[in-house]
Amino acid sequence: HTNSNMGRLFYFCTIIQLFVLLLSLIIGIVFIYPLQIAENNLNSYVEFNELESIAKDVIIKRDEWGIPHIFAETDEDVVFGLAYAHCQDDFFTIQDSIMIAKGIKASVFGKDAAKVDYIMKLLKVENTVEKHWEDLTPKVKELLRSYANGVNYYAYKHKKEILTPYLFPLNEKGIAMNIIKKMALFIRLHRTLEKLAEEEPGYYVSMGGREVDEEKYAEELSDPNVNTLIVEEDDDHYRSEEDQPGSNAFVLNNKKTKEEGDVFLFSNTHLPLEGEFTWWESTLHSKEDWHFFGGTMPGCPFPFIGHNEKLGWVHTVNNPDLIDVWVLNTNFAEHPNQYYFDNEWIDFDVVSIPIEVCLLPVKIPFLNLDFCISWTFHQDGLYSKHGMVIERPHGVYAIKPLGQHSAL
Repeated sequence: HTNSNMGRLFYFCTIIQLFVLLLSLIIGIVFIYPLQIAENNLNSYVEFNELESIAKDVIIKRDEWGIPHIFAETDEDVVFGLAYAHCQDDFFTIQDSIMIAKGIKASVFGKDAAKVDYIMKLLKVENTVEKHWEDLTPKVKELLRSYANGVNYYAYKHKKEILTPYLFPLNEKGIAMNIIKKMALFIRLHRTLEKLAEEEPGYYVSMGGREVDEEKYAEELSDPNVNTLIVEEDDDHYRSEEDQPGSNAFVLNNKKTKEEGDVFLFSNTHLPLEGEFTWWESTLHSKEDWHFFGGTMPGCPFPFIGHNEKLGWVHTVNNPDLIDVWVLNTNFAEHPNQYYFDNEWIDFDVVSIPIEVCLLPVKIPFLNLDFCISWTFHQDGLYSKHGMVIERPHGVYAIKPLGQHSAL
């Protein structure tokens, strides 16, 4: 009887061992091996580009306020140093910003970020970069590449701070994608999407997401044969002083200032102190005549606001009319996956959008492993001749931000 029990125990232990071995093998193949490949890619990329030698030629000095002053022989090396210094201060947000642009945030932060990834991929940011890449000058491409290398070098030196190795190594096109994404947010695309996400039906516009006067546009909204482009008049001039949105900038010439001869440039950009739109200050000096002070944002290689010895520039956020919103005429019961356009029912362009979602974060301290058990979901993305399509219970809308037509 004892031998029988021991036999069953041995059999049970063997099954458990085999299960653990199989589970370890699956974890190794599915998670650890790809992680190792990603890390090896970063290592080989860094070594191949000899970033260590570039870093030796860059000097970063911080003043009493912590603002970095960056010195190098070339403009490209200064941008390399700018990226590295920015990573020292806010590597998390830089990674987060670029992950959003590439549509891979949900692979780290889970299902709550999946909607963001979907919208970014629906915008076809990568397509825009590929389509217009050759329009950029060689100098701009090199500056973008230098910024990517600066981030890669920091990641190489601080691997424990990497949110996901699949983001690396970064390249110049990934940085360009991040700039395009920021421009979409600067013209308040997110505000338009937030309005459309509301549960109550309504028709909205690009200019600050304000509701349309349905009585005023009753004829257009009731016509079943057209897709209606809704444009509301700008009523900013009639708003109260407390309700004025956006940023401002203005210049005083030397006749308006106390000390005649000085011209003052004022910039008030109304942006937050942390996150995607945080200004980060630096002073840049190269022996190719770069000498300026300014502020940039996470994942961006150029100062969007600043000055040099001769000029200054600002970047404001307000309500320009740069997003068209169309109410599409659809009847999915009789015309599935179609909309009415130019007196006929035509098909939506449908693409499958892959979204990798972290379902379960896993930490194995004794193996120094931190990864996600993920799954890739596929969601249809619809496009009309008016732009990308958002389906809501109260209607089907086409949205075309400035420049999106070039990606379609």
